[in-house]
Amino acid sequence: MICVSISERKMERCIELAQQFEIAELRLDLSHLKNHELVAVFSACKNLIATYRTTDLASVKQKELLKLAIQSGAAYVDIEVEAPFSYKDEMIQFARKYQCKVIISYHNFEQTPAVDFMINMIDESFSYGADLVKLACKVNVVDDNARIMSLYGMKKNIIAFGMGDLAKISRIAAPLLGSPFTFACLSENERTAPGQITANNMQQIYKMIQES
Repeated sequence: MICVSISERKMERCIELAQQFEIAELRLDLSHLKNHELVAVFSACKNLIATYRTTDLASVKQKELLKLAIQSGAAYVDIEVEAPFSYKDEMIQFARKYQCKVIISYHNFEQTPAVDFMINMIDESFSYGADLVKLACKVNVVDDNARIMSLYGMKKNIIAFGMGDLAKISRIAAPLLGSPFTFACLSENERTAPGQITANNMQQIYKMIQES
């Protein structure tokens, strides 16, 4: 399953795009929707992941918008593992009240850590109450992909892939190895993370795999 990351700023277009895919991620930090627009999008589309990336973890704005998305029908909420424990606990408990599933995510934009470190990060995230754990790490050499992909042989309910041009194979392989979905962009000009493949190209790749 392909999850398309959406950063569109127009409410109507957000709804139109989200309804085209089985699952989509709405980047609240990039779309800059007004509160009433956010409510409308999440009320109309029950297949959305609510994500807000910020360097100010647990900011008031982040918490406000994510809670509004949860209340309005978000399927998942994405919470950074680095956020303070009190913030993670509050958001997870809030999500549970609205039957919203929780993704706890770890991003490393510099390197792919050792396998033991990533395993510990996965275990720690599940201990907080994650339904899914997402790991996205910068791939600096091709072998980094193998370390990331090896996680699927050891852990369940994870979304693990690499970032960067050398990591594209890991984005393609992730669902084939056990990830519930992989992330793609709408177009090359709308990437929300390094190394994302367009949804159209991803669909063509999976079609060729299925037909071979």
